[in-house]
Amino acid sequence: MKKFIKHFGVLVIGILCMSAGVALSKLSLLGTSPISSIPNVISNITAIPIGQLTIAFIFILVLLEAIVLRRQFSWQNLLQLIPGSLFGWFIDAFVRFFHSLPNQTYIEQLGLVLMGTVLLSLGVFLEVNSHAIIMPGEGLPNAIALMRINSSLPKSKFIMISF
Repeated sequence: MKKFIKHFGVLVIGILCMSAGVALSKLSLLGTSPISSIPNVISNITAIPIGQLTIAFIFILVLLEAIVLRRQFSWQNLLQLIPGSLFGWFIDAFVRFFHSLPNQTYIEQLGLVLMGTVLLSLGVFLEVNSHAIIMPGEGLPNAIALMRINSSLPKSKFIMISF
């Protein structure tokens, strides 16, 4: 039981770091991570919060994962929607929390995006190494790696980001 709590605790800390990183990057006005770029652009066009759009995007990623895995897709893959939804909710919470941070000068924006990048990197490291539920951002590349290109997760994720 302690191992279970440890794994999920690390996962939650990772999700919090990733969410804070995305929020800081968004508020820097200098760009966001690849997983958040589509929700960010749609958010800027529609004024729908980026976190809510991230949750919708995560549902799409899980659907794509189901298409790739076909019969090997199981209810356990659907569990990715839980941390994915938390991720989106925390993004919106952190955007509201960090909203008053200064971002008027390029140096301030650069500081925010650098902090966001470090937090996002730390969060992904913790999330992947938690050995709990993987996020859809890693689940889809992992499914592609396993089913289509006989590759590892880092290589398949790099290939997806390159497109």
